[in-house]
Amino acid sequence: MNNYNEFSKRLQKVREMKGLSQLDLAAKIGLPPSSICHFERGARRPSFDNLIKISTFLNVSLDYLMKGNMKNTLSKEDILNKIKKRTYTRLPSGKVIICELTLENGFAVTGKSAVVDIANFDQKIGESIAYENAVSQIWAIEGYLLQEKIYQKDKEI
Repeated sequence: MNNYNEFSKRLQKVREMKGLSQLDLAAKIGLPPSSICHFERGARRPSFDNLIKISTFLNVSLDYLMKGNMKNTLSKEDILNKIKKRTYTRLPSGKVIICELTLENGFAVTGKSAVVDIANFDQKIGESIAYENAVSQIWAIEGYLLQEKIYQKDKEI
């Protein structure tokens, strides 16, 4: 099979994994709905500009879309793109802030910050520290998931 037939399959797979219809994807990237249909059937090849729009919106590399090569790195942008909701809670003592980050798949991670003396409490600083602590939890989870994908792909070879 050539790269465009594989591209067609990967495009459809990623689009469906993201819960998007062809119409949804087309609207989000500014293309006619028929274009996505043609790309997925292999009837038409997307322009380079459209490939970039597709890969950027779907948050996958061009390398993956065209060749199936998996990305073997994580960026801060990758991590932050997983976050769908952020909430902060100040505990009754007034000294502790909890940040809960809800990820795109519904899983939640938390981070916290605390002060010894309530007189030193600063809401913005506390939220910032709690947020960074919660984000560090995502790095660990996503790092594990990426390593597992690489391991499974290597087992197939």
